[in-house]
Amino acid sequence: MTLGVVGTLLPSFGYFPVAGFHQLTGNYYKMFWQAPGLSSMVMATLVSGGLAISISLLLSITIFSVFYNSSSWKIWRNFLSPMLAFPHAAFALGVMFLVTPSGWYVRFLALFFPELNSPPAWHTVHDVYGMTLGIVLGLKELPFLMLMALSACNQVNVSQLLRVGQSLGYHPIYVWLKIIWPQLLPQMRLPIIAVIAYSFSVVDIAQILGPTTPPTLAVAIMQWFSSEQLEQRLLGSVGAVCLLVLTGVLMVGWLALEQWLVGKDGRCLINGIRSRFSLGWQWLGHITQWLVWGVWVTAVLSIVLWAFSWRWRYPDFIPSEFSLKVGLRYSDKLLSLLETTWFLALMTSIIGLLLVLGLLEAKKAQQRYALSWLYLPLLIPQVSFLFGFQWLLVSFNLDGTWTGIIWSHLIYVIPYICLALAGYLKHFDQRYLTVATLLSGRPRYSYWRIKMAMLLWPISFALAVGVAVSVAQYLPTLFAGAGRVSTLTTEAVSLAQGADYRVTGIFALAQLVVPLITYGCAFLMPYCIYRRFSMMRI
Repeated sequence: MTLGVVGTLLPSFGYFPVAGFHQLTGNYYKMFWQAPGLSSMVMATLVSGGLAISISLLLSITIFSVFYNSSSWKIWRNFLSPMLAFPHAAFALGVMFLVTPSGWYVRFLALFFPELNSPPAWHTVHDVYGMTLGIVLGLKELPFLMLMALSACNQVNVSQLLRVGQSLGYHPIYVWLKIIWPQLLPQMRLPIIAVIAYSFSVVDIAQILGPTTPPTLAVAIMQWFSSEQLEQRLLGSVGAVCLLVLTGVLMVGWLALEQWLVGKDGRCLINGIRSRFSLGWQWLGHITQWLVWGVWVTAVLSIVLWAFSWRWRYPDFIPSEFSLKVGLRYSDKLLSLLETTWFLALMTSIIGLLLVLGLLEAKKAQQRYALSWLYLPLLIPQVSFLFGFQWLLVSFNLDGTWTGIIWSHLIYVIPYICLALAGYLKHFDQRYLTVATLLSGRPRYSYWRIKMAMLLWPISFALAVGVAVSVAQYLPTLFAGAGRVSTLTTEAVSLAQGADYRVTGIFALAQLVVPLITYGCAFLMPYCIYRRFSMMRI
């Protein structure tokens, strides 16, 4: 990570030896501040990123406060993992099929409003301020924050707090807002900061739904890095450094806001209100739930419909003809990309899982120090790191190789595998392993036959998380692949601007199938292996 950041920082000051730039200078910072449309780029970045973190966090707070332990809660818990497995680019493409002026939502409205028989001139996609981008990012980051909140609930006795709060006359919603969430937010500090870093520096979804002239700052930086003019690449390094500083400032701002919300200055927590507006909160929660589920379900359906449609004229609500002709036409390319994506995802996830297991089994004194560095890639914008990382790969002749790409994916896969697995290993009862070792006299045998067997489900789940994260990687594949290796994600993003939605739908569906199959296998494998030993898991 350090070499990657330094490799981006030095070119911003004009030092880029591999391209013939050896003199340190600050002129490129002057060129960056004079770049056309810079203020619009920054504004679109701030609006889209701010909307994303606000929507995802507020929706998480509302859903937990209204639906915890209700009849809807089991549905939320069961579907959070599949929602998390949904690749970002595929979800963005599904929403694009919905909200474009000729999208599915407008087709539905055209059933009731004849004036919509021709596509309206609405700027629902590629709007100047990136509002659609921010809303989609917020909906996509919602399952991640909810899963992190569920994990944080293990550190707080939620049931007891609810009972005590209700005994004091507080409505359950206000118990969550005033007692439980102020304790959960500090536990969720790292996930929230990670969402901030991602939302303000995202590239793939921004290319699909974000503004184009000018684009968001992260997309502009990517365009500068891809320019044939070497000076433009130095300008991209300046932009990457400035984006890193901007993200750091926003993270500090969130930490200050968190302290205000949960600290002594949070007067709203001690104003004595116990049940006011509780009915309004419930209505808001139900409306929010139906809107979120509606967008997610229709996004998946739109991908499936476009993938298998043959003729779908506007304003028809459903395709007039279905066919597999388009899929068969691209079958060779699709199978090749599937093979590449599966190989990269499985190899990266297996290597990452083994590394995380070895790290988590290390001494506790070393574990805390190592884990704090593991999550650093989640806190740094990808465009602020990967250019310098690409420079490192070129120096060792690893650009465009499987080793280089797997290495770039591992940087982002390992933190998520660690997040998925660390809690289970931490709370594993070591007495099982101690008894097994005493009875067998073979520590390694006991470790694999007892501990790993009991942890098979969380290990399988962590492996599936790694596959989903690897499949979704866009920038690491572009930078490390040097244009020689394509995956389903890179292909789907490049096809997003195409005119044939059928082809885009096919690749989006293929990108979606890979992590969902992995998650299905992860859930079914432990039950198939230990179906007669239901207690051999934690």
